[in-house]
Amino acid sequence: MDSRPKVLVAEDDEFVVSLLSALEEYETTIVQNGEDCLAVLEKQEFDAVILDVLMPKKSGLAVLRKLKQDYPETAVVVVTGYGDILRPQVTEIGVDSFIEKPFTLEDIKNAVNAALEARK
Repeated sequence: MDSRPKVLVAEDDEFVVSLLSALEEYETTIVQNGEDCLAVLEKQEFDAVILDVLMPKKSGLAVLRKLKQDYPETAVVVVTGYGDILRPQVTEIGVDSFIEKPFTLEDIKNAVNAALEARK
């Protein structure tokens, strides 16, 4: 049985997906749009979600609202290339961490680990 934290990554940028798929510390599931993110959440529990804000089919903001409402125990790390514009909205909805693109793998690990630790 895998004891690594389960992390769902919702990201449509192929480069970022390839970067995040290298997160060996976590059992990672990757989806590329908001609708798929919500569909996977209905079927499986995750310790954390790494969520891009601007995605096809359903925006990250809509997914974030649903996460907060239906999965309040799941830690959420939001990533975006539009931090100046989106930070107020994301902060108002509520997240465990907010990271602006470009970021490093270390940035993501630190944010996810801190979010998971805060949830314990």
